[in-house]
Amino acid sequence: MTGTSKRTAALFLALALILPLTAFTPTAADIPGSGVVPWFSNVPGWELPDLWTRWGVMPMGDLYGSIPYHDVDSGTEIWMVQFEGPIMKEWRDALAGEGVSILEYLPDYTYVVALNDRHPEDLLLVDHVVAVGPFPAVMKMDPDIYSDLEDGSDIESMLGEDRLLVDLFHPIDGIEDLLGKISPGVEKGSGTRYLIGPTISGREDLLSIDGIKHIEPYYHMELHNDIARNITSVTYINNTLGLDGTGQIVAISDTGLDTGVDDHNVTGDIHLDFDNRATIVNWAGTSPDDGHSHGTHTTGSIAGSGARSNGKIKGMAPNASIFFQAIMSDSGGLVIPANTSLLFQQAYENGSRIHSNSWGASYAGAYTSRSQDVDWFLFNYPDMIILYSAGNSGVDWSPEDGRIDRDNIGAPASAKNCITVGASENNRSSGGYQFNWGLWNGWRYTSSGWSYESRYPLDPVYSDYISDNEDGLAAFSSRGPTDDGRIKPDVVAPGTNILSCRSSVSGAGTGWGVYDSYYVYMGGTSMSTPITAGAAVLVRQFYNQTLGLDSPSGALLKATLINGAVDMTPGQYGYLNSTVQEVQGRPDMSQGWGRINLSESLSPPGGNLAFIDDKEGIWTGASVVSHLSVTNSSRDLRVTLAYSDSPGATYAAKELVNDLDLTLVAPNGTEYNGNDWTTPFNDTHDRTNPVEGVLIHSPATGLWKVVISGYNVPMGPQHFAVVASGAISNFSGVVLLDREFYSTDGDRIDIRVMDQDLIGQGTVSVRVTSDTDAAGIQATLNETGISGLFEGTVWTRNSSTGNSSSIQVSDEDNITVTYRDTDPDGNFSSTAVAKDPVRVDLWFRPEYLLIHSEGERFHLEGIIDENVSAWWTFRGIDMGWRRFHDDGNSTFGDSNPYDLNVSDIWYVPGNISGNLTLLIRVNDPVFGNRTYENFAVSFNTSLPRFPKDVRVDPLPEGNSVKVMWSLSN
Repeated sequence: MTGTSKRTAALFLALALILPLTAFTPTAADIPGSGVVPWFSNVPGWELPDLWTRWGVMPMGDLYGSIPYHDVDSGTEIWMVQFEGPIMKEWRDALAGEGVSILEYLPDYTYVVALNDRHPEDLLLVDHVVAVGPFPAVMKMDPDIYSDLEDGSDIESMLGEDRLLVDLFHPIDGIEDLLGKISPGVEKGSGTRYLIGPTISGREDLLSIDGIKHIEPYYHMELHNDIARNITSVTYINNTLGLDGTGQIVAISDTGLDTGVDDHNVTGDIHLDFDNRATIVNWAGTSPDDGHSHGTHTTGSIAGSGARSNGKIKGMAPNASIFFQAIMSDSGGLVIPANTSLLFQQAYENGSRIHSNSWGASYAGAYTSRSQDVDWFLFNYPDMIILYSAGNSGVDWSPEDGRIDRDNIGAPASAKNCITVGASENNRSSGGYQFNWGLWNGWRYTSSGWSYESRYPLDPVYSDYISDNEDGLAAFSSRGPTDDGRIKPDVVAPGTNILSCRSSVSGAGTGWGVYDSYYVYMGGTSMSTPITAGAAVLVRQFYNQTLGLDSPSGALLKATLINGAVDMTPGQYGYLNSTVQEVQGRPDMSQGWGRINLSESLSPPGGNLAFIDDKEGIWTGASVVSHLSVTNSSRDLRVTLAYSDSPGATYAAKELVNDLDLTLVAPNGTEYNGNDWTTPFNDTHDRTNPVEGVLIHSPATGLWKVVISGYNVPMGPQHFAVVASGAISNFSGVVLLDREFYSTDGDRIDIRVMDQDLIGQGTVSVRVTSDTDAAGIQATLNETGISGLFEGTVWTRNSSTGNSSSIQVSDEDNITVTYRDTDPDGNFSSTAVAKDPVRVDLWFRPEYLLIHSEGERFHLEGIIDENVSAWWTFRGIDMGWRRFHDDGNSTFGDSNPYDLNVSDIWYVPGNISGNLTLLIRVNDPVFGNRTYENFAVSFNTSLPRFPKDVRVDPLPEGNSVKVMWSLSN
């Protein structure tokens, strides 16, 4: 329906117009089976959106025609359901209402679902679905793994690792027995993860197990092995803001921590720089002590107190509490649970909200199961932030051109939501390693075999000293992008010749050189990561203690560090010539968003810090609008959006799931899009990264609008954080409504106001008006904790009679909620629209009053509006929801297709007794699924069916009659 006409219907409203279904049957490949894949679409294949798989980016039909076919494909319970475009929340709800289980999201616009015995073709009846098809078995492996993995062979000889990780969509009964028939060694990991190896008998047998999600090599993790405090402005922040980590608990998973013992009632049982502040948990080996010094060094960079150096050699957050997880085995290997999130969960339950990890696998930008673990945890625990070292895989070999090769970010550092840290150079002229990069050798494999040679054979890298330029990048630091094109690393920090704590355990390593018995030099992204983690601890303390925010999100910490990061352009080589310049301007794939600088992040000179920390989230089509006032054009205006996205799929070629957009609007109306760095700065949107930024040089003074909008949010709601800096006011109070439309009939309006100026105030007031009730009502909102977030509720009514918490509305009214702010000064509002809901008026039939028995036909008829779907069921019996038909199918009593007269016929089963309530569910085009109770129908299937076609014939004697009838059906 359009315009302002009433959306009412007799019996069932709105079944959407259903196009004829077309079943496409592309030719299947000859291997390893034969046959065709049954998939269905209601639009021509060339009009379908692309699927971003690791087997190629193409429409669904092309995918089935280009990948190997497996017999399991035609009978799998796992299917892909693709929508026509960005997925609205109501579309997702309608699909879930069909009884399927939504498992994951696959770009573009596709859910991977478990059918739960639903017929897949029925899912095309869901509004806006354009294609459904089985999840192909070969998508469980990346193409290179599929081609390299041969039956009956040793896994390590083919893939370089001795085991495979098998991840399931959901638990499978008997899975260990099934895997045991394929591989001699099956080890239960955690959750739905299993490890198999060292051989497999059949690749195809493995792929044919229905319910397996992904199979990948089980990569072994490796380590990513005083002045830094000044380079990152930590000393300045310690002195000016008094931040030292007090009240914060930081988690570190690493080799071990000094002696491995810290009894808080004993002094000196561990390195004095940590004494009586550490809780140590052993995950591997016989003791959590540190015979390597790696874990002791990283912990010292985060939270060393400097007690053994009279305060000279301190970590970033010297008074933070430490939760340490020792993960090195006695043999020197790292032992990480198959589900990495178990590490994070333990730390979270012990009070930590920051987790530092200086280890990973050299996986060249791939998004792995461990990457997914990181994203899963941060999406589900949004007040946590996790940091990972980018890796030390930077080399100049492919090609040898005097420039560090790209695309070698490790995993789990390839995760979207963590802070991935690369290494910049320190500025230290003595101590540690004092030589040029050209002397750094590594093993290299070429067509001639293995050789041990310089990783940096050509100038200018060859002759550059490793720690003489704080604006230079460490040559070993892994560069981006990730395989799907995301910006990594996120930031960099000093990572060469870092001086920190040394383990006292006999045989502990000497790193890059011993300073004394208590301190040692080391280098690597292992060292830059704890420096950044310590900075994150101070950022969290700033929001907690300085601003009074009780639970800042991890996305807010990430956005704050990124927003203040210093652009290192042109790096240490850029002044020579453009050929060797890799630092091109933040953000790029070498420095990410730049080198961390806490002064710029928390206390920008001559400027102000403003932020929004959204805890409720938005869906597709929704937006959050705020304003800030630029008071002086002398400072750059920086705005950064960050959010912890829903985990990507390990079989996808693009990992961004929920896609939010950042837009700045200048006082003159000029728009600037996030991550659009070329003129006119507003003609493209970033569809790849969960971090977006805008940088305005010499911004115009006046009121700027900041808009965060949901382009495609299939796994929402999506929380987010925004940080701004410059000569600016704070953000205006942001008025948020939970929906775009509200029913005129007693609907609930949830109102939120975010105002960072009023953290701890307790309450604020807003005015709620409508076109019908211009005077409106005043509503009081209460603060949630100490957060600057205020929440309250009012109700709609369609009559003039009501109370002080409700407002009168009519169909198509604008509902406006206005908040008065003083900094910046003005009235700020949010608007929604009131709509009359679709209503259900049944065509009542007299036989509904009868008692119905087994086998009788129950016939429902009605008239509907366009663009509404409808179903019916009885409460109290397990019959599922039945759809009303407008397709001319006489089996369901419908005469003519698409005439808006709908019908359904149902035959009463046995074993029903009593009064059952008829329920009608309507997929309202505005309000989504709504269920209405109508009337009770009586059943007693132990009775005979009611008579039909009763006729009476008098007998010849004339004194009696003969009654005959047929049973109803």
